[in-house]
Parts: sequence; structure tokens; C-alpha cells
Amino acid sequence: MGDILCRAIHHEARFPIDQLRVRFYSAPYQILRPQTRDQQGLLTFEISEFLSLLEMAAVFRTLLRPEEQESFYELVNLKDASEEQFYWGRFMGFLNQEAKDMLSAWRIRQWPKSRIELLYELVNYVAFYQTH
Repeated sequence: MGDILCRAIHHEARFPIDQLRVRFYSAPYQILRPQTRDQQGLLTFEISEFLSLLEMAAVFRTLLRPEEQESFYELVNLKDASEEQFYWGRFMGFLNQEAKDMLSAWRIRQWPKSRIELLYELVNYVAFYQTH
């Protein structure tokens, strides 16, 4: 554990201390090889951007039931684009209006797969909103 913390501190030293940043490691092994996530832009965030992502994850978790979240994850990981197009229409038909509006407003279908992966990682760290 001490080695992992030392490595995390070592990676932090390359940033100036003029702003508050968050480096999000969702698994311990990512500290050992942070280059992949860093190149994808999924490791270091401005604090306001990270809080916004957490807020999105909370809304996502609240508006989509767990089985809908699982179906969505399977849908965006389909290899065939035409198959994804077909199932997207069916998937949207199963959702309530709030969930449809959320996914449409976020234009989540245009997101890169890496950003969707990040959303799913963040869902594990947020609570449900209280609705009605």
C-alpha cells in the first residue's frame, strides 16, 4: 500500500499547484500504469468537471433502473453498428420519458466508449437521488 501511495504522489508532482485537480483511479492497478487513462483524458480532471461527472453519474443511476443500466451497457458494447441502431430503438421504447430525455439531452450515443466506461465506474461512487 505504501508503494502505491508513493507512486500516486510521484505522479502528482508533475502538475503545478495553481489549481485543484482530481486524479480518478477506479482500480489500484491504474496507479501503476496511468498512461493509458491519461492519454484518453480519463484520469485528471478539474474539480468542477469531476463534480459535474459525479452529478451525471448520480442522475444516470437514479433515472435508469439497474436492469436498464445493464441493458444499456450491453447495447453500447455491440460490435455491429446496424445491430446497435436496431436495438437502440427497442431500448428507448422500454424507458420512461425522463430517462429518454436524459439520454437524448446528453447525446450519449455520440460518446466514446471510454467515457461511457468512466460513467459506469463513477456510478459505483454516487448515491441515488430522492425523487418525488
